[in-house]
Amino acid sequence: MEEEVWTFPITGNPDEKIENHEICVVGVFGKGTWGHTSKGLVINKIADTSAFLPVWPDYVYDHSYDASRQIDFEACKSQLEGYYDKKNHILYLHLQTTLDAGKLADLCAMLGNNLTNHSESHEFWKSRDVDTIMALVYLFSVSHLMLLVHPVSTFDISYDRLFHHVNLMRTKMLPMVKDLLKECPVGRDWWLHGRPCPPRLLIIMMRCHLKNVGPRVESNPHDASAGGMGKKKKLQLAPIKRLEYKLEDQVYTIFRNSRVLTNIAINNLFAVPLNQMYIHIMTEQFDEAKNDDDPIRSMLCMLNKSCETHRNPTVKLRAYKLLINKPTDWTDPDEKLEEGEEALLDVSTPKPKINTLFNFIKSHTDLVVEKKGFKDSGGRNPPPSHFEVPQLKNWVKVANKLYQLFFTQGMKHPDPTAKSSSKDKSVGNTIADIKKQMRPQIDPDTHFSETRCSKFVTLATGVYQGTLPSHYTSKVHANQLALALAAYDLHARGPACDKYRQRVQSECEAFWNDGRRLCEVRSLTGRHCVHRFHELPPDHKTPLQPDGNPPVMNHSSRSRSVATSSCGRVQSSRDDPFTLKEANCDFYFSLDGKAPPLVETDIVKFPVHIMEDDDDEAQPPERFHRELEIASLVENMNELGFDDDLGVSSAEIKDGDDSEKVVDVDDDDGSSQDISICDDDEEEEQIKLSQSPILKQGNSLSDYNFSLSQHSHDDDEDCNVVVDDGDDDAFGSIPFTEVEEDDEIPQQVYTDGMMNSQIADGVLPLYPSWSLVRIAHFSAYSPAHGLEMPGFISGANYLIPWDITPVKEESPVASWPVPGEARKLSLKETKLAQKEPCRAYIGYEYETLRGQRFICSAPDKIVKVSANGSIRDSVHSLLENDMPLYTQSPIPARGGKFLYGQLMRVIIVTPSDQSVQITIKPRVIPGPAPAPVFYPSTQEIQLRHNSMWVLRLPYVYASDSGPHIQPKDPTQLSTYRVMRMITMEVNHKPAVQQQQLSSPFATNSLD
Repeated sequence: MEEEVWTFPITGNPDEKIENHEICVVGVFGKGTWGHTSKGLVINKIADTSAFLPVWPDYVYDHSYDASRQIDFEACKSQLEGYYDKKNHILYLHLQTTLDAGKLADLCAMLGNNLTNHSESHEFWKSRDVDTIMALVYLFSVSHLMLLVHPVSTFDISYDRLFHHVNLMRTKMLPMVKDLLKECPVGRDWWLHGRPCPPRLLIIMMRCHLKNVGPRVESNPHDASAGGMGKKKKLQLAPIKRLEYKLEDQVYTIFRNSRVLTNIAINNLFAVPLNQMYIHIMTEQFDEAKNDDDPIRSMLCMLNKSCETHRNPTVKLRAYKLLINKPTDWTDPDEKLEEGEEALLDVSTPKPKINTLFNFIKSHTDLVVEKKGFKDSGGRNPPPSHFEVPQLKNWVKVANKLYQLFFTQGMKHPDPTAKSSSKDKSVGNTIADIKKQMRPQIDPDTHFSETRCSKFVTLATGVYQGTLPSHYTSKVHANQLALALAAYDLHARGPACDKYRQRVQSECEAFWNDGRRLCEVRSLTGRHCVHRFHELPPDHKTPLQPDGNPPVMNHSSRSRSVATSSCGRVQSSRDDPFTLKEANCDFYFSLDGKAPPLVETDIVKFPVHIMEDDDDEAQPPERFHRELEIASLVENMNELGFDDDLGVSSAEIKDGDDSEKVVDVDDDDGSSQDISICDDDEEEEQIKLSQSPILKQGNSLSDYNFSLSQHSHDDDEDCNVVVDDGDDDAFGSIPFTEVEEDDEIPQQVYTDGMMNSQIADGVLPLYPSWSLVRIAHFSAYSPAHGLEMPGFISGANYLIPWDITPVKEESPVASWPVPGEARKLSLKETKLAQKEPCRAYIGYEYETLRGQRFICSAPDKIVKVSANGSIRDSVHSLLENDMPLYTQSPIPARGGKFLYGQLMRVIIVTPSDQSVQITIKPRVIPGPAPAPVFYPSTQEIQLRHNSMWVLRLPYVYASDSGPHIQPKDPTQLSTYRVMRMITMEVNHKPAVQQQQLSSPFATNSLD
């Protein structure tokens, strides 16, 4: 208690010399400016002290927005400090709230940009108003006199509403105040009414525009010179004094009309004296303090005077004497000081000053100190008012108890994580209920806004729920939500608008997520799933639960199309794929199982990454594909008529469902078309693979039950793919690389997508997206009938002939003749030089979503066949130009719209001449730059002679940036192209050396 300014709550006990003082408590509140003219100036002038320092806001704050920054509500609440005048036994309480400009500026600097909208800002500042009311209730409960400080001489009418709120809050808080006063050393009247006396309100206005001139005497106009009866004089008051009287009448009238003041002072929040001045305007003292108490102005004036004084040479000599002499020898009675020296030494005799501000309140404080009390009630028989003057030590105990109630608990920000006793929780809940009851009176704007906005929440949700399907996407949800918010914003008003706007959004979100949300996973072709929001099964063995919550099922867009197998011999319907593996791998493996099987040497295996994990689910679909191959083998054996009991049942192998005859295909315009597809009749018969006569032969299973297969026994040596000497490295074996057993295989990095130019070297896919198979011999293709495969448009199933003229081989005995001699070639050498040209066939096959297939002989040009079956188109366009990935179909869609086909297969028939070597290097660019280049491998692929090869391209091209689907704008189709891939060269090596090639992949790498 040694410091001059006390901080609340008061810690420690008062000094023994003053603890028994009977004190008068004066509370100071109101509005004030910052700097040295704040409300603390009033206390400094009354008590003739400088204890209260100027108020300067702290601007050192980071004003940038930070969502994680929490508002320090402890620093935002009202602050109370005190000063005790030991001489006059007066305790001054200085309350700082948001009504003070310095406190308000400090809060604004601290908050910065953390209040992002109008609702948050309004809520925060209204909560500060509640804290101000709680602080004023405390001040009216412990004070005898209340000083209302206002910066100007115009009374603020908002104080009337403020006093109503304080009085109502005090009435509601009175039971809790009485409970606390039971344990305090106070009298019965203090305990009963919750305060030592009805405090008297005094108003101090800091400045006005009038000059405080003294009173003057005016003569009566009816004087003797004018023929009057005699001389009469009238005393005219000073302008400021007259203004004070006028303000007292005005303030009293306002408070009486608003029922803040009544005749019974004990029932009022405060009282005003009936026969004493209670308004004072401190214009002279304010001007003096503004000029003299300003620290910056004072230092500048001292510096200016010092500079002016030391310019005088006489003063310089005098200043030198002052420096070398003692302070007692500075003045000489016989020596006359210069004007500058007198100002420098300040030896002028001070004039006595009259403290008019202290004299104003002294008449009121004397009534408290002398225990006379206040008699402020009016009427004929006013009841006496209670009055108690406490000792300082007792008052400190009461002040600390009430401070705990009003400041600590009353202004406490709700914190659910804070720990407190049951009694504190009960008091806190009671105060919260009181604040909630008081909120409509304190903040009528928010009360009106909440009442209005809550009515239109139901209206907005009704607008949202209208015309909605059972399940809908986020786009529909966003559109309906925008309509609902527009309907809400049309009627919502006030600071609660944002709060109930969030409620509208949350209710609409809850309505959407309550079983009405549509799964929005889009397929690789751009269509979204039509099921409601669901989960995917973790594996194919997990049973589906369509009725679960959430349901467990696979994606489906209900969009089906007709597709052809990799070899081109079987057509079936396919669902819209949602994964790249399903689009380019799984579907074709399942459909290839329904086609006539191929031997392993007729299938080119593109490089894939094999997982080291032995788990079947982690492996590539090798095991699944092998099961499909065995299933298709048994099925085709049954179709070929092998009814012998071979020991294997087709029922033991689960085949895909291919019994559908009618397929619903989505067109580009959203319509559907029914397309008939022949189904496979399956007979459940038992066969023994070990006794199968077809396996005892060395021929491929593809030689049976296929119109393009070759059954001529003249070419048995060519069609037999099994090497007699058992060498696995003979021509036709398919492994991509050969690794010795002792060599270590380094762990490769893999990708779950496709090989393209944007991935690093050595990165392999987990599954193949391309397919290259040999389906028949050269003689299986008939130029007169074309490709006898399902789905081809009439006349568009012919391959383009490619006539290849091998370079003439030199005779081993031929040599240049001797000059001057002529040499006649032998008959054998003549036949060798006249070797006939060979023919190959090429076809770029396009396929639409309806399963319509057609061959193009040039970019955007369908093959043309003459009446006699000959092909008019040249093959050079296919060999020298890039082909478009999408081209227009000759059969339009419904409504006259264009239907486009995608390049899905490249069919190449290689000649039987082993000296002609045809290689391919597939590369696809599905879109404009920066679309990557897709390819199945980094090496060229050499095709076996005397064969019909089918290269199946991917159905969907996808990279790290997503799938590259067909553009809607036809002008962009030119950027989607398949680069030229077919090359030919003649090899003069013997046939024995050609058969020793171990792989169809050439050594030349892609650039």
